Amino acid sequence: MQRLLPGEESAEARSRLPIWVGMTVWSNLPLLLVMDVVLFVGAVPAVALFFGGGSLLAPLVGAITLGPLWAGVVAVADRMVRGEAVSLRIFAGNVRRHARSGIAVSLVPAVVVTAILGTLAILDTRTEQLWLFVPLLVDGSVLILVLLAGLAVFSLGTTGGLRGWTLWRASLETVVVSPMTMLGTMGFLVLLGFLVSWAPGFLPVLPAPFAVYLSASTWATIWRWQERTEKNGGHEQ
Repeated sequence: MQRLLPGEESAEARSRLPIWVGMTVWSNLPLLLVMDVVLFVGAVPAVALFFGGGSLLAPLVGAITLGPLWAGVVAVADRMVRGEAVSLRIFAGNVRRHARSGIAVSLVPAVVVTAILGTLAILDTRTEQLWLFVPLLVDGSVLILVLLAGLAVFSLGTTGGLRGWTLWRASLETVVVSPMTMLGTMGFLVLLGFLVSWAPGFLPVLPAPFAVYLSASTWATIWRWQERTEKNGGHEQ
């Protein structure tokens, strides 16, 4: 993975992640709101299919329509947290550039979710088939690992340039080496859940700022790990 160094402001702000994220979101708010609108439009086909009776196809459609858009959003968020220039044109360019990898990454959780939904559908009609709880448990465990890796996987796949198994392994390692960051992210998600339940109208404007948070937490973890490795005499690959 390429060595990506923070700017002076980002390096100082790493120790105060919430302030760093808040300042980044505020200074880029207009572009983030535009990206939220794009994500909302991209989600429409999958949501319509899900509620229209095609729940098994909805995750796969979502991977195709949302995968490239989310990859572009995260790539732009990576630039934001490093203090680099961003614009709507740069966002569009990142969507095109990372469309293929965005779909490839998104298909992994989409396939797992589809398998779970399929198993649940069979169990709903054949309650006596108790053995189906075994693959359901396996799929659920895999989904947990995929979701944990998903906290960093798009940043490492776009800005980091990783692919395949190396990408997913590095994403899991990023979560493992910083459990406190992971717990903070879980707490942040719970807070967002309460906010959405209290005021559902906030939901459409949350994804892009959340991408900034994921980007900041991911790169802060990687920068700390790189500094620790270099301090101990290690070498980056």
